[in-house]
Formats: sequence, structure tokens, C-alpha cells
Amino acid sequence: MKKRPTPYLKDDDIVRANRNIGLTRNYGGTGFTIAKNLGIPKEQGDSVYEAYFKAFPKLKQYFTLVQNAAIVKGYILIDEVTHRKSYFRRPFTPKETHAIYKKALNYPKMYGALYSNVY
Repeated sequence: MKKRPTPYLKDDDIVRANRNIGLTRNYGGTGFTIAKNLGIPKEQGDSVYEAYFKAFPKLKQYFTLVQNAAIVKGYILIDEVTHRKSYFRRPFTPKETHAIYKKALNYPKMYGALYSNVY
């Protein structure tokens, strides 16, 4: 069986791909998002997604905890110092639930980046 050649990646390409995968996952992206951003097949994007959580096993637990806490409490805790919250109505559809899951991961990071020079 003939071995397929491995594509040559420059260091900049590897750094960009790693950054893309980390940011995509940390802001609520999926294997599909990774595949789309990197221009690879969806199946490969899904395997990268799973490998990311294997490399950082506690991260998936944290994401699940934050997302479920938002649904149960009815708000997203944006800042632990100021106790700023973003309230929402209870989700009625899977699409609304998914949107809240993404916001639960995104809002604290966006707020922290926006006001990081205040503290």
C-alpha cells in the first residue's frame, strides 16, 4: 500500500491552526466549525475536536458545568468580581438551548477582555 505524502506545513501554518482550534473550541465551536475554518473534511474536524478534549480532560467538565449552571439558574455569571449577570428566558427549543450554551462560554471571556484594563 502506497503511503500518502504528508502536506508540508510552515511553522506559521501550525501556529495559526493551533490558535484556530483553541479559540474555536473555547468559544463554543464544534468539529464542524474547526473543519470549516481549517478547510478540512468534517470527519477530521470532529476527530480534532475529540482529541482536544482528550488533551485537556477537565476542560470538557468545566464547559458542561458552566453551561448547565446557566440553564438551571436562568442567567450567565459574566464577572465574579462585580457579580454582573446576563439573564435570559428559559429556552424552549434545542436551538435556543445551544445559543445559551455558547453564550455561557463566550460572555465571561468577552467581558473579561473588554474590561481587563479596569482592574
